Amino acid sequence: MKQRRRKGLIDNYMVEFIVTDLGRGEPVGFYSAPLKQIARVIHPDPTLNDFMYEMSWMNLSKMNSRECQSDVPENCGKIRCAVLISAREVKDSKQDSSNNKPGFIQISPTKEGPWTSVRLNYAAPAACWRLGCDVIASEVTVKDGNRYVSIRSLVSITNNSEFDHNMVGTEEFFELEKYSPSLGWISCSPNFTVSSLPKQWPSAGEYQGISNIELPEGWDWIDDWHVDKTSTGTDDGWIYAPDIGHINWPESARLTDPENSARQRRWIRHRQYMPLNEKDQILIGLHKPGSGIPLPLSGLTQPYILEFRPKNDNEQNEYSWSVVLEKHRLNDFSLELENSTEICLSMLTESDGLLYCSQTSGCSLNNKKGLWFCLSTEASEIGKDLHSNPIHDWNLKIYSPLSVTNFLPLAAEYAVNDQLPTEETVPCFKDTIVPGETVNIYNADPRDPLYLSVLPQGGWQQLHGPAPILHSSKIPSKMLTLENSFSGRIVQVIVEENHDKKHLIARVIRISVPYWVASARCPPLIYKFIDIHLGFSASISQPGKEQFGPAKDLTPLGDMDGSIDLHAYDTEGNCFRIFVSSKPSPYSSVPTKVISIRPFMTSTNRIGQNIYLKFNAGDQPKILSASDSIVSFTYCEGEQEILQVMSQTEY
Repeated sequence: MKQRRRKGLIDNYMVEFIVTDLGRGEPVGFYSAPLKQIARVIHPDPTLNDFMYEMSWMNLSKMNSRECQSDVPENCGKIRCAVLISAREVKDSKQDSSNNKPGFIQISPTKEGPWTSVRLNYAAPAACWRLGCDVIASEVTVKDGNRYVSIRSLVSITNNSEFDHNMVGTEEFFELEKYSPSLGWISCSPNFTVSSLPKQWPSAGEYQGISNIELPEGWDWIDDWHVDKTSTGTDDGWIYAPDIGHINWPESARLTDPENSARQRRWIRHRQYMPLNEKDQILIGLHKPGSGIPLPLSGLTQPYILEFRPKNDNEQNEYSWSVVLEKHRLNDFSLELENSTEICLSMLTESDGLLYCSQTSGCSLNNKKGLWFCLSTEASEIGKDLHSNPIHDWNLKIYSPLSVTNFLPLAAEYAVNDQLPTEETVPCFKDTIVPGETVNIYNADPRDPLYLSVLPQGGWQQLHGPAPILHSSKIPSKMLTLENSFSGRIVQVIVEENHDKKHLIARVIRISVPYWVASARCPPLIYKFIDIHLGFSASISQPGKEQFGPAKDLTPLGDMDGSIDLHAYDTEGNCFRIFVSSKPSPYSSVPTKVISIRPFMTSTNRIGQNIYLKFNAGDQPKILSASDSIVSFTYCEGEQEILQVMSQTEY
């Protein structure tokens, strides 16, 4: 990239480079210096320019040192680059002292050109430009008043799954030492050779060695051996214990104690899978969940095939590279089966695909060892070429083929099986899902029959066994019947299975109910629904002594602002007035209504001393304490009026 600036402005500018890991979307280091310190002048004769000579290595500092402004920043790498200024601009600056001439950005695949001017388009999410014989995209963002221009290829991948798509392993070795009063700390670690240690580490006389771990076929080291300081939270990684037998990694003591005569620390080294035919493959790197990364331009001009493999830090299972099981062309929200079973990056079409990664090592909870993923290929037009053909910006999205969302007001245990469950059947998925949460399921083949079990907390059991949700010969269940083991009450739960409008292969399962009752700031109440049109009554909770008041028709709750008044009673004739209204549930994607139960009237004491209240002349006095806020009372039914009294006063 080349940026033209007037030399008269060199003294007033700083240049800052920020290196960002696009897979994680996080900056890893920066370099900052005055423009006049690193700028170089381009000679008018291109043959006299030695660009390799002009480029120099610059040390990158960690991003945290950018905020704390440390005098000695900690280095985290290097970048080789050059800041070049046109000699013609230098000549023009001597004749014109104006400081308001705007600059512009030019890009080229080679130093000889051709150069393309990149203009900043804030209105469009992306714009296309020529880079030699290829077409690329640029995006402009503004953050903290600074403008950032991102130049990338026309194909990017978004990881919407919970897995890293890469294969990185960790080798470890535990160094063990014991203390001798005459010799100091003595190594007890077998085969600890310093031949594999960095040169800046202690000499061979200080260690007995670390074993040269042999790499599996197709793997390569990506860093050096280093001490694991994260697990212990110490600067040197040591943990201490009275003797070797009492060392418990990493829970043992972090600090030295006079009685501790043994210590241990962990050395780690990371390895990455490198295929033997590297020339035929381009490794993109680790792709974190939720992140997007553009693909290299070289992978789009040749017939490269996209493959990925999942990785989860919480498990030791390893998986193979993905294979395409099904691929459907997207045509006006319908699917047409394609003959191609590969994702060719140079010949992309809008499509949805089902991909599978088989498990190569580790243990599996069920008999199907592998993971399934959906890959959606979407295109957006960002320009046209010389022949008025559209130029597309492609985005490949990886996500789960099946998801379950709990729209119930209770946490519930869900299980998905690929066959009718028995005592020996292990479900594909089993977990407790809190209200409003969505879980993604990867270890179930969406082409097979699948059955769903739902057990909400609070003593609920599912009647009639698991219900089919995906089945080629059975109609998927629309309702689940649940029974409460405490009250015997039976309710029906809605099971909605549909497709996402953009992702037509993936299945989305939503669990909801037509309505639920939410009560707040009321005494314990027992509710009873009566089948008139739909009626409702309530009683103050007294087990076995319910005294329900008159039932009220719930039809007014169908209106936006509809409400009803309700009276609940107890066996002593006390009354509690209730305000009943309805509102949409907090989950906008389901039509559930919430019947809201609130006291018709609440009281708050802001006087600073206790108050006695009566709601009519025949009512018993009630204390509204000085600290009470938004409280409600039962009262003796009668002509409604509020009587209050404080100490040494009358009602």
